[in-house]
Amino acid sequence: NIGAFGGDGNDITLFGQSSGGASILNHLTQQASFPLFQKAIIESGTYRFASKPMVEAQAVYTDVLKASDCPDLPCLLGKNATAISYAGNVATARTDWLPVIDGVSLTDMPAALIAAKKYNSNVPIMIGSNRDE
Repeated sequence: NIGAFGGDGNDITLFGQSSGGASILNHLTQQASFPLFQKAIIESGTYRFASKPMVEAQAVYTDVLKASDCPDLPCLLGKNATAISYAGNVATARTDWLPVIDGVSLTDMPAALIAAKKYNSNVPIMIGSNRDE
């Protein structure tokens, strides 16, 4: 759609600052994203908080079920947005919503994938940071 605004759909730059920078790290390490951009800018993104292991995600899911008085996913799907929002806030009081290392689209922590050279190395990457963010 960028062509409708005068842009070049074959020259896409992803940019993210802070948690958005962490999102860019995930795009750099998820192969399905590779053909979607040609450059990346990471501003104050962090490798450490860019994703979470499946075991942590499962714990959050269990907390969401408990907070919504649901035994399973079909029950959760029957809840309204207010109930889901409440359950999500209760469940994430001790954590954040992050991409999950599922072994399919994200196979490891971005830092580990980058160290193993399993990232989109075909794009130029600019990295910066903000003081006193």
